[in-house]
Amino acid sequence: MKFYIESRYRSSGSNEDFVYQLPRGIDIPDSLAYIDCVCVPNTIYSIRQNTNDKLYIRESHISTSGGSPTITYRVINLQPGQFNGVTLAAIVQTALNTGTTMPSYTVTFELDQAKLKVVTSAANASSFIIYGDVGLPSHWNSNAPTNLHISGEHGSANKVCGFVSLQELTGNTTTPMIGSDVVDLQRHHVMYIHSDIGSPDASFGPQGESGIIRKVLVDAPQNGLAIDRHYTMYDSVDVAAQPLRSMRFSLRGSDAKLVDLHGHNWSFSIVFHEKL
Repeated sequence: MKFYIESRYRSSGSNEDFVYQLPRGIDIPDSLAYIDCVCVPNTIYSIRQNTNDKLYIRESHISTSGGSPTITYRVINLQPGQFNGVTLAAIVQTALNTGTTMPSYTVTFELDQAKLKVVTSAANASSFIIYGDVGLPSHWNSNAPTNLHISGEHGSANKVCGFVSLQELTGNTTTPMIGSDVVDLQRHHVMYIHSDIGSPDASFGPQGESGIIRKVLVDAPQNGLAIDRHYTMYDSVDVAAQPLRSMRFSLRGSDAKLVDLHGHNWSFSIVFHEKL
């Protein structure tokens, strides 16, 4: 038995987390269920608000007249959206220059390295630190003022910006800061379809979550259509004999959070094979 599912025809829920109501009740025998084709539009933002939109900065500014540096810790928010290397550099530059104690920053995308370069025009020995993913949030909390401490998830944009593999990335008036890693503009390289149809603990995800019935590769460019046809009969979950009336599905990233397709629909087909 096979069902063709489209999120636009859901009976309830959201586009990415919905209940599909069958046109009539069906008695399902003890079966194996697998998804054989998935179509997902890659309308995913590189930077998503309140999810991966923050950078953690320490500025040490020495004025043109000299003297002791003014130390400022900042948590800056980047504009959500889809970006390429050049447009990502532009929104990082805007965010760095908004409310800074330094005269100005210039951010460029270094095409030959696929990395971001950050330069400051501050005088004397002024410097800045961008806190990378290594040690966040503990390293940040041990240095920054209490009112800026991170509790729970830090929501950093370091993966997108290429500030991942170092604890601190530094720059000053004479030496620019170069990202430790290439920029990663694709927020999700894989996604996971979760459902309530399988037996409990039939599968476990990257975060230890249960209920995953399919891994989906995102192999399309931004705003393209990812079509994942890769499956085998081993890509199945046990479904106990039951009267089937509805099924719930959700599309989540490797972080177990719902993916946001920004109003666009996704579809797939699901097959039930009776166990012999």
